[in-house]
Amino acid sequence: MPRLKLSEATIVDLLEALDKRRTTSTELTYIARINGVNAKVHAISQINPDVIEIAQQRDAERENGTQVGLLHGVPIALKDVFSTTDRMHTTAGFSGLLGAKSRKEAFTVRKLREQGAIILGKTSMTEWLNFRSPGIAPNGWSPTGGQCLGIFCENQDAGGSSTGSGVAVALGLSAAALGTENSGSIATPARSCGIVGLKPTVGLTSRSGVFIAGELQDSVGILSKNVMDASIVLTAIAGFDGDDPYAHGDPRDTNSTIRIPDGTDFRQYCQAGGLEGMRVAIARHIMNRDPYATAKFDEAVEVMKQLGATIVDNAQYPAWDLDVSKKHGEAWKLAIRLHLRHNVKSFLDSFETNPNDLHTLEDVMAYTSQTPWEQIEDFKMTEFDKSQELASEYSQDSDEYQDSLSLRLAMGTELAKLLDETRCDVLIAPAWTETAANIGGCPQISVPLQAYPSDAPLKRLPSGQIGNGPNIPTGILFVGRRWDDAKVITAAFAFEHETRHRTEHRPIYSPNVDIDDLIAKM
Repeated sequence: MPRLKLSEATIVDLLEALDKRRTTSTELTYIARINGVNAKVHAISQINPDVIEIAQQRDAERENGTQVGLLHGVPIALKDVFSTTDRMHTTAGFSGLLGAKSRKEAFTVRKLREQGAIILGKTSMTEWLNFRSPGIAPNGWSPTGGQCLGIFCENQDAGGSSTGSGVAVALGLSAAALGTENSGSIATPARSCGIVGLKPTVGLTSRSGVFIAGELQDSVGILSKNVMDASIVLTAIAGFDGDDPYAHGDPRDTNSTIRIPDGTDFRQYCQAGGLEGMRVAIARHIMNRDPYATAKFDEAVEVMKQLGATIVDNAQYPAWDLDVSKKHGEAWKLAIRLHLRHNVKSFLDSFETNPNDLHTLEDVMAYTSQTPWEQIEDFKMTEFDKSQELASEYSQDSDEYQDSLSLRLAMGTELAKLLDETRCDVLIAPAWTETAANIGGCPQISVPLQAYPSDAPLKRLPSGQIGNGPNIPTGILFVGRRWDDAKVITAAFAFEHETRHRTEHRPIYSPNVDIDDLIAKM
């Protein structure tokens, strides 16, 4: 009987093993495996104290012939922004929320439970979604989770802010994990960890019960070992939720927009020949990667040609480029900074128990300044400071705010304009590239490419961590128009099915406990 290695096993593999009684959900709760490696990588910030009891319940259901949903008995981890009403904290990495109790569970978490998933625990993340001091605080650092690190070299930056979700999946500590993305927060951990990261169209997955920085961009998505797994989890969590205002409509949509129906099974779009006949755009004027990553991207383009795709190279965005934020200065960030302040307050108000009595961004800043765990001297509060400063000058009724919002909405249409002009189905770019998919609330999938060679130079970040270097994976992004999630999944799956680069990656860390140590009968 073939070995079932948890670092490689997909959700499909685990479900087959469970159904054939080769393992049990109790054995798959991974606690010994997590304990064996988590001290090195700090991927998991909390283990659900009830996880064994829940797993035993799932095992009993399976023994009785009861099938509970798509994910029956599969352990899934949550980024620590998803509210749960169990015995776990929801902190966004902030120590001031330790001991806080959520009033209501996140819609997507309820959907996971309804589909039989086991909520394994919460994953480490960049505190406050990296909106406290971007560029100063390292990716993956928080007072509640410590410093989460990558697995392909010593002191590797693992991207962020969904850092622990990526590392946990890459090491096989969790079958899959939920994350969120405002700008690269799923795609960069996926690339750094050599796994798949799916960010759906804003509005396809609910954000209610989830801390977000901005309604226009933040999306609940998935980190997984492959595109099929991501499609399974997306099928489980997608759906209309009246508590998310963007479920009712999005200012970037038009009367002709066709939304994805509730109950869609996204597995149907995982087709090996899916690139045949597709038109694929490349916009090189927004690409800013090193020569090796660009070369691997160009090799991927050749693979897509062989799979029947028509490549439209050197496509141009009408107005979007990498200097948009510089061109427009403070006007570009004003809207999202005011949104951040509002969303911090909404998040704090969602707790029925709030042990430090924190209700506003001002409260958070005061606590941060006074609490050694928050390391104010090292990591400052630059973005919080700016949000507070702007809030004292502008309201959401001001002309300046409306101009900022209009600018972001206009830039959010740029990807669709490019695809319409070139008559293309999807756009591809090296991971990470800012393609305007985030500004537009558009779907995006990151798929692994080859790792950097042994003689690659080290790229050290201001934090001192290694961003790129020997053994660290590269990746490719597939992005599409709003509500074209099916096309993006189809293209990404077809490419991944042909290349399977994830199997080539060699982490330097691995848990010292695997399924064979847990299952005597295997």
